[in-house]
Amino acid sequence: MLLSRDVQKKNVGDQHFPITGTFLRLLFTIVALFVLLWCFLGRRVVEKILVDLVLPVGLISCLLLLISATFLRMRRFRDSGLVAVVLLIIIVSGNRYVANHVIGSLEGRYSSIDPMQMERLDVLVLLGGATCETPSGGFEVNDNGDRIVTAARMFHRGLVECIYCSGTRTVEVSKAATDEAEQARIILIDLGVPEEAVVRLQGRNTFEEMESIAERFGDHRVGILTSAWHLPRAMRLAESAGVSAVPVPSNFIGRGVVRDLPAGAVIRDCVPRHEALLINARAMKEYLASIVRR
Repeated sequence: MLLSRDVQKKNVGDQHFPITGTFLRLLFTIVALFVLLWCFLGRRVVEKILVDLVLPVGLISCLLLLISATFLRMRRFRDSGLVAVVLLIIIVSGNRYVANHVIGSLEGRYSSIDPMQMERLDVLVLLGGATCETPSGGFEVNDNGDRIVTAARMFHRGLVECIYCSGTRTVEVSKAATDEAEQARIILIDLGVPEEAVVRLQGRNTFEEMESIAERFGDHRVGILTSAWHLPRAMRLAESAGVSAVPVPSNFIGRGVVRDLPAGAVIRDCVPRHEALLINARAMKEYLASIVRR
């Protein structure tokens, strides 16, 4: 009986040892790595990387690494491999280098265009998606808000006489009580654009917006103002609708080609972060839309 109990205790200890041992080894390795980073790159770089790692994407990555290593230690190779695949997907999609390359394939063709140096346009269409409602019932720009700023700047520089704002909410799924076109119109007026120079344009998505533009403006030279990463799809749909469109890029979110980055920035770009996930998600949406021709 005593021998049987000793064997059971040993088996329980063997089950828990791999987890404890793996955790301690990983912890020691991570601490040693951060000590080296502190010595060579300084306290501020280490602090920023630690913050990245305790945010959701970084924290999930660390937990997946621990789980995969634990399974490997327990010789559960299949489970370890499956977790490692999930971890690899997060690392790649959350990597800023990958995000810059992917989004750059969309933005790159418009990187040399400066809207403030363009020739005067017959019509400027500001595509929706740059505004939202505030809790108090007002309106503000979101992370695509450079579209609004660019439109206002072009008007005040005399590059356009009238701005057409598109964006009609889909009532069944929209959380807003106001169309994006109306939100943009009010903000542009607040930025000094005369009320008579801002007109609403119908369209619940980019496809419908281009159809509205084709019906309203015909052969006129129409500037399409939207985020640079969204322009390839907008221009493709404009061409399909027979619109004589001129690309007006704004809101670049890729870095383009950046040389001689500090070592700390290089290391941070390798840490999975939500910003890179968001950039890759936007790029994926644009490529999926091109596949279904929408």
